[in-house]
Amino acid sequence: MGNIKSVYNALKYLGAKPVVAKSPSDVKGEKIIIPGVGAFGKGAHNLKPFIPKIRETLTSNLPLLGICLGLEMFFEDSEESPRIKGLGLMKGKVVRIRTKLRLPHIGWNSLEIKKRACPLFQDIDNGYAYFVHSYHALPEEDVV
Repeated sequence: MGNIKSVYNALKYLGAKPVVAKSPSDVKGEKIIIPGVGAFGKGAHNLKPFIPKIRETLTSNLPLLGICLGLEMFFEDSEESPRIKGLGLMKGKVVRIRTKLRLPHIGWNSLEIKKRACPLFQDIDNGYAYFVHSYHALPEEDVV
C-alpha cells in the first residue's frame, strides 16, 4: 500500500521507532497506522490477513489511524470496488468526488475538523492540507 515509506520516514523524523508489519505477527506497537495509495479492492485484499489484529487493536483501545486508502478501508464499502467490503469500522461509504473538474484532485485544499475529541486533532487548526485523490469518505455522521 503505496505511501508506507513516506509515513515511515516522517515517523522516524519525529523520533518514533516505526515498524512496517509484513505479517500480522509483526503488529506489536502501541499505535497502528494504516497508510495506503491505490484501489479500494486491492487495499482490502492486502489488509485481509491483518483484520483480526486490527479488531484486537480496537478492543484494546490502542490508537488506530488511517491515511488515504488506509482511512477508506475503515468504511463499509466503496464505489470504486462495489462488491468488495471494507472493514466496517465506521458507518458510511467511500464515493467518487462529484465534480466537473479534472480528477484526481491534486493540490492544496481547505480542511475542516468537525470534532476535536480525538487527541490527534486537538491542536490542529482548520487550514489547508495536500490532497491527491478521486474518492472521499462519506460517513453517516461527523466523527472527526
